[in-house]
Amino acid sequence: MGSIDRRVILAGAGLAGVAALSRMAKAGPLEPPQGPIQPTGRTLQEIYDKIARGGPSGTPEARIPIQGLTGTPTALYCIKQPGCYYLTGNVQGVPGKCAIEIYADQVEIECDGFTFIGTQGTLACIRTPSSQRCIGIYDGGFQQWHGMCVDLSSSSDCICEELVFDSCVGTSPDPVTPPATCVMGPGGVAYDCDVRKCFGATIAVGQNGIIEECACSDGGGGSPCFFSSGDAVIEDNFALNCDGPAIVVQGKGVVLYNRVCTCPSGVYVVGRCSVVAENDIDISPGSTGNGISIGGQRSCVCDNYLAGGGGGGAGIAVLVGGDGTLIEGNHVVGGDSSTGAVASGFMYIQPGVTRCHVVSNHHRGLSTSSAFYIPPGNSYGPLVVVSGDLSQVSNSAHPLANTVG
Repeated sequence: MGSIDRRVILAGAGLAGVAALSRMAKAGPLEPPQGPIQPTGRTLQEIYDKIARGGPSGTPEARIPIQGLTGTPTALYCIKQPGCYYLTGNVQGVPGKCAIEIYADQVEIECDGFTFIGTQGTLACIRTPSSQRCIGIYDGGFQQWHGMCVDLSSSSDCICEELVFDSCVGTSPDPVTPPATCVMGPGGVAYDCDVRKCFGATIAVGQNGIIEECACSDGGGGSPCFFSSGDAVIEDNFALNCDGPAIVVQGKGVVLYNRVCTCPSGVYVVGRCSVVAENDIDISPGSTGNGISIGGQRSCVCDNYLAGGGGGGAGIAVLVGGDGTLIEGNHVVGGDSSTGAVASGFMYIQPGVTRCHVVSNHHRGLSTSSAFYIPPGNSYGPLVVVSGDLSQVSNSAHPLANTVG
């Protein structure tokens, strides 16, 4: 290119264009920094975590990755806005911190099968430091976490579903609630959760809570498997080989279809007009605990099967406050004690309790004198010792008969 051509181009570009071209033409540093070559851009994983997972359909990912959130001095990650959040991998616990703090209503956390892995000194794994509502936590695992795994005790109308708690160490959020792995406030729902070999294994809900289709096995620390500080529905759960009571409801309880095996005591309900029905309860050999304890008036204890014990506890016990309770259609097998203590399994109404009805119950393994303790002021069907041909036993066919055999 000749000198005239260059002058024409520069004249057409003008002063601003020449300045821009000169800036673009500047070279980088001639001496690179000391040390090995280091990447300066984002890793593929960092890019992957920030890109919407559209898949072949190209549908964008509306959920928010939790690992992309900022933290606080007490939490690895902090949720401040409503929405749906998800894990992109396992979360390793850090001493002195929880994993997730939630400061918003209407939050859903989908763990997608990933696990929170604990260590000594961690705070509650997922918690709401302030009062929130409508928090949902789904499909996650908690392994060896120290401190409550889920602490939603200050929040209402929350749900935990398909969570697994394995070898964790629970703590208590208040003087009322026992050490627990999962605690929710009023209106809380725990569904299809599994607690295995945890110390402080309790799943707890507040007033008007629901615990359904959950399992608790090999729990330690003496905590109940399932607990409510108020009225609650406890239905279709399993408690196996724990060292605390299976179910405790400190208000009105509807306790149905639960299965309890080798726990020191079964169901304890104190609220009035409670219903405890169609539960299968096996008490640990030699235990002094009761199969079912009722402390609320006009309650109903019907069609339960109770076995085991042997340390002197009752199959069914109506305590002070349980006036007017109906005890009907239950089957009780008394446990024998290897230590020589009185065999357990009897039906017991505490002195001073009145207006109870004891009808159509059936006992095995006890004598008539030890099978029922019914103080004055209560009503009952005939107490009948049966053996052999029942048609030949007087009153055995009576519809209100309580049989012993």
